[in-house]
Amino acid sequence: MLLAVVAVIGGVRLALDQPVKRVDVAGRWQRVQPVDVQTAVLEMLDGKGMVGVDLDAVSRVVRQNPWVDRAMVA
Repeated sequence: MLLAVVAVIGGVRLALDQPVKRVDVAGRWQRVQPVDVQTAVLEMLDGKGMVGVDLDAVSRVVRQNPWVDRAMVA
C-alpha cells in the first residue's frame, strides 16, 4: 500500500514538474534591463521544473543585482 502511495505521489510530481519556459518580469526599469533579470533567473533554474524551483533562491539571485531594489517571485 505504501509503495502505491509513493508511486502516485511521484507520478503526480513528475506530471506537474514541467520545465519553466518563460520568465515574466515587471516593474520600473532604470539601471537594469528586464532581459538581464530574465537571463539570471533562467540560468539559475537550469531546466528545473515548476515544482522543483526554490522560489526564495530565485528571489535571492535577482536581488544580488545591486540595482534591484526588491524582488517578488511567485
